Amino acid sequence: MRRLLRVCVVALALVGLPLAASAQPALADDDRSGLISAGALVGAEMDTPDNWLMFGVDTRVKVAHGLEFEPRFTYQPLGGGHTIQLDANVLKNLDLARPGRFHPFFGIGGTLQKVSPDGGNGDSTLGLNLIGGTRIALSGSSGYEPFIVGQYSLLRDQSNPFSIVVGASFRLRAH
Repeated sequence: MRRLLRVCVVALALVGLPLAASAQPALADDDRSGLISAGALVGAEMDTPDNWLMFGVDTRVKVAHGLEFEPRFTYQPLGGGHTIQLDANVLKNLDLARPGRFHPFFGIGGTLQKVSPDGGNGDSTLGLNLIGGTRIALSGSSGYEPFIVGQYSLLRDQSNPFSIVVGASFRLRAH
C-alpha cells in the first residue's frame, strides 16, 4: 500500500508540472559540446518502507550528438542517519521520428553510495546504475525543462534500490 502511495505522489508531482507544452527544441537538442544545464530533483526510493524521500542535484555535459555525461548527487535522510549517493552516468538521447514535447533518454553509469548512521561507522558501496527517463520541452520557456527519471542501482553486498525522481534542468548557456 505504501509503495502504491509513493508511486501516486510521484505521478501527481509530474502531472502538476506545467502541461501547456508544445513542440520546441529541448535542452538536449543543443549540439555544442560542453556544460549544458544544472538541475534539482526530488523523488522516492521505492524499495524502502520508511525514509523513502530523496532529493539532489545534477548537471549535464554534452559529449557528442545525443550523448551526455551526467554527474548526480542525491541525499536521503534516514531515521538515525542518512545516505549519500554520487553517480557518474552516460545518457543517450533518443532521436524520434516525430519529435514533440517529450524527449526520452536511457543510460548507464557508476555509483558510490555511503550510508552514515548517527554515531556510528558508515558503509560505502560501489555499484552500477541503469537509467531511463524523459525531458519535457515547455512552450515559451527559455532554459527551464522538467524531467522524470527512473533509476535502478545494482550495489555490491546491499539491496538494489529503484528510485523515481522528478525535477527541472536550467540552461547554463545561451541557445
